[in-house]
Amino acid sequence: MTNKRKLILITYDQSNGTHYRRELLDFFGDAVDIEIHTICEGLGNGLSGDAVLTLSPISNNRLTPHLKEEIEIIHGSKVLTKAAYQRLMDLPKGTRAFLITTNKTASFDMATYLYQIGVNHIDFVPFYPGCTSDPTLDIAITPGQTRFIPEHVRQVVDLGWRRISLDTFMSLMVVLRLKNEAQIERLYHLSRDIMSHDFLTTPLDNVSRLKDMLSMMIDEIEDGILFLSNAGRPIFENNAFHSMLNLDPGLRQSPDLLNYLPEELTRQMSGPEAFDHKIIHIAATGQAFTLSKRSFYYYNNHSGFLIVLKDVQNIEKLEQKIRLDSVKKKYTAKYTFSDILGDSRAMSECIRHARRMAATDYPVLITGETGTGKELFAHSIHNASSRCEKPFIAINCASLSRDLLESELFGYEEGSFTGAKKGGKKGLFEFAHTGTIFLDEIGDMPFDLQAQLLRVLQEKEIRRVGSTSTIPVDVRIIAATNRDLKQMMEENLFRMDLYYRIGMFSLHLPPLRERPGDIPLLAAAILSQVPGSHPMSQELLKTLSVQTWRGNIRELKNCVEYMAYMTDGPLSSRDLPSGYVPGPEPGPAREVPPIFQELPLRSRKLCFSILNALRERPMGRTRLMEALGNSFTEYEVRTMLEYLTGEGCLLPRRGRGGTALSPEGNRIVLEYLNSGKNG
Repeated sequence: MTNKRKLILITYDQSNGTHYRRELLDFFGDAVDIEIHTICEGLGNGLSGDAVLTLSPISNNRLTPHLKEEIEIIHGSKVLTKAAYQRLMDLPKGTRAFLITTNKTASFDMATYLYQIGVNHIDFVPFYPGCTSDPTLDIAITPGQTRFIPEHVRQVVDLGWRRISLDTFMSLMVVLRLKNEAQIERLYHLSRDIMSHDFLTTPLDNVSRLKDMLSMMIDEIEDGILFLSNAGRPIFENNAFHSMLNLDPGLRQSPDLLNYLPEELTRQMSGPEAFDHKIIHIAATGQAFTLSKRSFYYYNNHSGFLIVLKDVQNIEKLEQKIRLDSVKKKYTAKYTFSDILGDSRAMSECIRHARRMAATDYPVLITGETGTGKELFAHSIHNASSRCEKPFIAINCASLSRDLLESELFGYEEGSFTGAKKGGKKGLFEFAHTGTIFLDEIGDMPFDLQAQLLRVLQEKEIRRVGSTSTIPVDVRIIAATNRDLKQMMEENLFRMDLYYRIGMFSLHLPPLRERPGDIPLLAAAILSQVPGSHPMSQELLKTLSVQTWRGNIRELKNCVEYMAYMTDGPLSSRDLPSGYVPGPEPGPAREVPPIFQELPLRSRKLCFSILNALRERPMGRTRLMEALGNSFTEYEVRTMLEYLTGEGCLLPRRGRGGTALSPEGNRIVLEYLNSGKNG
């Protein structure tokens, strides 16, 4: 037995909720559980279910905060019965009457609805609880809300409760996945009693127009479409089907169409089974197509087959577009070292090292957190190298599937896989011959492809997919990652031999928080690209300098642009987006011993924090991150753990005992603590 669906029903008050809950249960039976919430009594919080149906005007913005999770919201509509509509139409023209509902919004909503369905001969005067009554009116019209009728009214036209509309029921059936023959039958019987705006009351000329529109839309599809009945007779085919097979226009909608189709096609179509993307070759014309055959159903009854024919040449064009989109900036490096902003010592050192690396022809590995400018350095290294006039090709190893990445990098031979281009295709390594290829996010490259990349580095040759021969290539490789490749080697996720091949020249880019002195220069450059004048206060610059900037320059750019576009004139800390607040004044709590001086201040502080935490007891990296209060990134902690181990301050990890202090580390901690007591 299938699980019941849960429906959250939103109405104005409990009386409405009880009534419409009963109507929904009459339609769906025990297939749904219905939970009522009303606007009058408050919606509550943490609402959860398979769908929300609101029968009272309420916006998604107002409703969403009350939901526990993202749920499909259906804004239902209500309609009159045909008998109630006729009672209104029987009233004399010019009749002036109260229109009585539960509230002001519902009153105007009801009036609008009545005018839309053609009840425009009555002068409606909205009336609802709390509204001032007009004693001159003695006629009241109401959709079942007789309890609100003023006492002096003599004539009451009770239209009865409005019914839930057909399109609302259809939406519920789709969202709750309860569409079946029984529900369709109930809809049909319901349509005979209530007013409707859907196809059941649409004039025949509109139905004909809709059919023509659907036919035109199907004819605009570039793929060939053919509908077959269960008996295998053609029901409908589009223009593309005829043009792709060069059929005589006179065969359009002909019952003899199948007799004129290529034998290779009819043979595949004749069986009862469905299939996807079979490759067929038409010998007479030399054409190649992919053929799919799918069953289609009408109200759970098998009604025939849908045949879809795709031209392989069009698929190749689409593949080429995807391939070109995956190659960034085409084949030209865009940036140089002059485009890199930063006067800090850390950044100046990175640029100096990168320039020296550019003068060689060895691979370069650029590491650093996201948003630190790894691609900018890759472009600059290429433009400063002897290969600057040659191709520069960039590809993101994380953006493509394993098979697509392999064919993109190394190319493929004709017939190597389904849909392979006739004559094969060059890979990016061939296009980058004599130039540079930038492998961004190399840490996400599948493990088996790493072996092929290693072959390129060792043998300077590639082998296309599906080929047994090799092609020599002369390509310099620049790789980048924000992942810890050493840790990945320990976990057998990255090849050690590849790491030492690409990591001979390793360039680590510091995060923005380690070079706060560059922030004014970077912020000014960002503001120069934004319209208007937005000078920054010293208070704002000071606030920006103490942020953690987990997204680094990319996050800084978003922050500064937000302030510029949301503010006219000078910028201050008050203009910062939420989440950016002034930090505490950075002041040393104690004198720092004269060790680790080669490290940046943030890294030195992290080293002392690690040693102090491990003084209590050994612990693993996860516990250590918690002890540090998550003030540092996992990458920073891992890097400093490796550094401290190399300096003899930590004992190598063994088993699950965690990292522990060495005697030297313990001595440094005591010296650090004593310096605080004496200070």
